[in-house]
Amino acid sequence: MDEVKKSRSQQKREDILTAAMKIFKEQGVQATSMDQLAETANVSKRTVYNHFDSKETLVLSLLNEMWEQFMLRTPVEYRSNESIEDQLALLIEAETNMMCDHDFVTLARLAMGHFFYSPAKMKDQLDRMRAQETALHRWLKAAIADGKFAIEDIEYAAEQIGSLLKGTLFWPVVMCNEEAPTNEIRTHTQEQTLQMFMSRYAIT
Repeated sequence: MDEVKKSRSQQKREDILTAAMKIFKEQGVQATSMDQLAETANVSKRTVYNHFDSKETLVLSLLNEMWEQFMLRTPVEYRSNESIEDQLALLIEAETNMMCDHDFVTLARLAMGHFFYSPAKMKDQLDRMRAQETALHRWLKAAIADGKFAIEDIEYAAEQIGSLLKGTLFWPVVMCNEEAPTNEIRTHTQEQTLQMFMSRYAIT
């Protein structure tokens, strides 16, 4: 299938996001000006404002773009003739990859620092992200309809997976500046999360 060609506007928006990620990582959000963003992206300042009305919007857009890449576009569809444990393991791995992605962790730190004094904006963006149906949500719905899981609240069950992973793989790195988890820790956390979820919800 031929790749859909991006419009000039779409390409400029992508260039701005790429530039923002680069500069934010180098010098932080507060120290970055819209003029610097325009220069690095090789666009006019007016073009930057046409796409993003503030640095806050840029930060949140970057977070959302990365989150969508991992959580909405994961190519895992429910297959009734395959092991649900193996399928769920792939979805858990995708969520782990997001939490351990260096750029995502860096951006999360920047966002938390920037929105420390205006948490309502951050909460609003997180609420919008949670409201979107992820690949995990779609997969769980299909598995429940196929009689594989006994789950009354899909949102809560999906959040449990995220919480189990974040407690070991994400928050210690973001909040406490700990070293990124090793592959052994990642694998162990994924396996334990999978087993706990299966033990709680799978119909045997």
